[in-house]
Amino acid sequence: MKPFGHPVRIALAYLLVCAGLIWPAVRAATPAQHWLARADAQALDEHPGWRALLHYEPRWLSRGQGSIISSPWFFLADRGRSDARAELAATLAALLDGRVQAHWNKPAACVFPARRAFLADRLPGLATHLPDRDCPEYARWRARLEPRSASLVFPSAYLNSPASMFGHTLLRLDGTGGRGGHELLSYAVNFAARTEERSGLTFAFKGLTGGYDGRHDIYPYYEKVKQYAWIENRDVWSYPLALTREELVRLQAHLWELREVGFDYFFVTKNCSYQLLALLQVVRPGLELTQQFRLHAIPAETIQALSREPGLLGAAAYRPALRTELTHGLAQLSATDRDRVARLAAGRLDPAGLQGLAPRRQIRVLELAHDYLFYRHRRRDEPASAAREARMARLLLARSGLTGRAELAEPPAPSADPSQGHGAFRLSAGPLWSGDERGWQIALRPAYHDALDPPAGFVEGAELQFLRTRWRVDADASRARLDYLGLVEIESRTPRDGLFRPGSWR
Repeated sequence: MKPFGHPVRIALAYLLVCAGLIWPAVRAATPAQHWLARADAQALDEHPGWRALLHYEPRWLSRGQGSIISSPWFFLADRGRSDARAELAATLAALLDGRVQAHWNKPAACVFPARRAFLADRLPGLATHLPDRDCPEYARWRARLEPRSASLVFPSAYLNSPASMFGHTLLRLDGTGGRGGHELLSYAVNFAARTEERSGLTFAFKGLTGGYDGRHDIYPYYEKVKQYAWIENRDVWSYPLALTREELVRLQAHLWELREVGFDYFFVTKNCSYQLLALLQVVRPGLELTQQFRLHAIPAETIQALSREPGLLGAAAYRPALRTELTHGLAQLSATDRDRVARLAAGRLDPAGLQGLAPRRQIRVLELAHDYLFYRHRRRDEPASAAREARMARLLLARSGLTGRAELAEPPAPSADPSQGHGAFRLSAGPLWSGDERGWQIALRPAYHDALDPPAGFVEGAELQFLRTRWRVDADASRARLDYLGLVEIESRTPRDGLFRPGSWR
C-alpha cells in the first residue's frame, strides 16, 4: 500500500488546490456578470440607443460624454451620469435581482421599462432570466395613453413671453385608447421650465443661464389648444410623425421613465425643441438630431431638420388662432354688419334689433359678436367682467332661437408652413460708399427674423433678432471697426380696426 499512498495524496492535494483556485472564479460569475460580459462583447454601453436612454451627449470642457439629466436618482450607478457602462452594469444587476429603485420604491423593471426592453432585445435569452414583475401602475398608465400615432405640434412665435419668442414645439399622442378619435381628446407631451414666472427680467435671466429645472409633463391636448390658440392667439401647426407601433411603445415606455426627471433648462439651447429631438433619438436610435443644435435650438429650425429626415415628417395641418378665425369671419361681413357686431359686443345694441335681418345674417352677426366677447374673456390681460358674461348669455339665447348655420368660410392656411421658412442665421456683405469713405460692410445675425427676410413660414409683422452686428472694413482691408451691436431687437406690428386695437411696439 505504501507505494501507492504517496502518489494518491499528491493527486488529492492537487485537486484540492485546483478547486480552491477555480471555486472563487466560479462563484464570482454571477448572473449579472455573465450578462454584462455578453453586453460588453457587443459594446452595448456605446450603442446609440443606450446612450439616448441616458440622454448622453458630448461634454464641452472634457473629453467623453455625460448625461444632461440633473436628477441623481435617475441613475442606478454612482457614476451613472458620466459612465454609461457602469449604468448598464447597475441596470442589469437591478433587473436580475429584482432590486427596488429608491426614489419610486418600485422594482427597477417597473421604473425603467424602456431600459429593460432595450437590454432584452439585444441580449437573447435575458428576458427568460428576469424575474416576473407585476407593474400595475405602469399598466394602467399605458392603457390610459395608448397612442396609435404621434404628431409634432408647433404653436407660432409669441413675442410677449421670452420662452416662446421663437415659437414652441411639443408632441401630441393621437388616437388614445378610450378617448375617441378627435385630436382634442389626445394627450400632449410638453417640456417646459418649472416656474410660475412667465415674464420679467428674472425670468429672462434665469431662463438664459440655466436657472430653472425643466421637465416633461403630459396634459390633455385641449388644454394646450386653449392656451395657445384661444388665450395667446397663436396659430398652431401639426405634423404627423411616421412612427411604427414598436417605436410608439418605446416612446411611451421612456416617457414613463422621465416622470419627475429634471433637466437644466435654457431658453436658447436645452429647450422644448431640443428635448423633443432627444426623445425622437430614443424612439429611433441612429437619428442624429441634437448634434445639429449645439449652439441654439430654434423651434422652426428643428422642424426643418426633421423634414430633412426621409419619410419621418408628414404634411402640415393648420389650426388658426381664435383671433385669426374672428378676423377672417368679420372680413366676410358687410361694413354695416361689422358695425352691428361691434355694437352688440359693446352692449350698445340689443339682439332684438337684428330681427329685421335675414336669418343667416342674424346668425353670422350673433355668432361673431359672441366669439369676439369670448376672445376678450379668454385674454390674460382682460379682467373678468360680469357685464361681458351677461352679454354673452343674451347673445347665445338669441342665437338659440334661430335654425341654420353661419356658413362662414374657414381661414385658409398660409401658403408656407414653418418647415419651409428661411434659416435663422444670416451673413451679408456689400460695398460701402459714405462721403469720402470707401470700403465694405459686413453684417452678421445669428438669429432670427426681420422685415428683410422672406416672410414665408413666419408670423406677419413680428421681428426678433439676437446679437446683430455690423462691421465696416476699409477698402484695403487695413482696418475693421464695429459699426453696430444689438443684443436683442424685438418689433411687433399688428393692424388695428374697430374691434381689435393691439399695440405695436419695439
